[in-house]
Amino acid sequence: MDVETISNSAKTSENEGSSISLTKLKLGFAGSPAFAVSILAALVQTEFCPIVVFTQPPKPTGRGQRIRKTPVHDFAESINISVGSPPNIAKQLSLLAGLDLLVVAAYGQILPESVIKTPRFGCVNVHPSLLPRWRGATPIEHTILSGDTKTGVSIMQVVKQLDAGPVYAQCNLNLTGLETTHSLTKILAQEGAQLLIEHLSNRRNNSTPEPTPQDSNQASYAKRLRKEDARINWLNSATQIDRQIRAFYDHNPAFTSKNDVRIRILTANVIPGSFEPGVVYCQNSEVLVGTAEGGIRVHAVQLNLGKGMPMSIKQAKNGYKTLFTSGVQFET
Repeated sequence: MDVETISNSAKTSENEGSSISLTKLKLGFAGSPAFAVSILAALVQTEFCPIVVFTQPPKPTGRGQRIRKTPVHDFAESINISVGSPPNIAKQLSLLAGLDLLVVAAYGQILPESVIKTPRFGCVNVHPSLLPRWRGATPIEHTILSGDTKTGVSIMQVVKQLDAGPVYAQCNLNLTGLETTHSLTKILAQEGAQLLIEHLSNRRNNSTPEPTPQDSNQASYAKRLRKEDARINWLNSATQIDRQIRAFYDHNPAFTSKNDVRIRILTANVIPGSFEPGVVYCQNSEVLVGTAEGGIRVHAVQLNLGKGMPMSIKQAKNGYKTLFTSGVQFET
């Protein structure tokens, strides 16, 4: 993957915040998932360590529905940074009192104007797409689902409209077509952390680039994905299904069904050829599934049977022959 960092302009911002060093400012951080942890972890190693962190409240997670804190909550507590998890941060503006700037990265709450205006110099957001493409909650998944050949990270000023603020800087990343949401999230978090630190350094040095307004006519939206969006339709092409498997790999793997058994396909690759959609083809130790155009060679699966643990296709084939035998038809 090739990464290119682009500053929007050599012209420095003339707003109020550009004339004051950030080493004197009180920074807050708002984020929740692993993407945000990587950015927070990078910040605390610099002079831009936040004095307070905000994250989503604990919630039931996983098969056992155990109440769990967010990854950001756990990390902030582990390094003794004050952390708050209000259900609605807009109703607790006192938590933002005294902040000069709030850094936002996958927080999980849309910030109303009252929150945006509370820090002295507002809020900046680290967004994992090349805005205005893929505004919204799931930009990384939609980047993969759409077969984009490049993506990146944007540093933008937060405004009331979702992900529509002017952009200070972006970095471009060329894609190979093999990325999963998990692998791409890690890379974009690392690049985003570096881009954010460069932006904060520019502010410290009174050389903040003038942000560039987004062209809303070019905007696309990454809607929040549902569990049902992960269901595989074998009447789609192998390329489309491969993208679906890679996009849903992290939290909600793509799945198919046979006789009320849910079969999550964790890893796979595209095979050229002509096959019947949804039909299983076994060749020695390999398992292929036909699509409308090409086939999918399955490498690892997870069933809602037994302990429900991930397994190689060889293990699945040996243990569940009625599901992985030539001629079996998966539901479309």
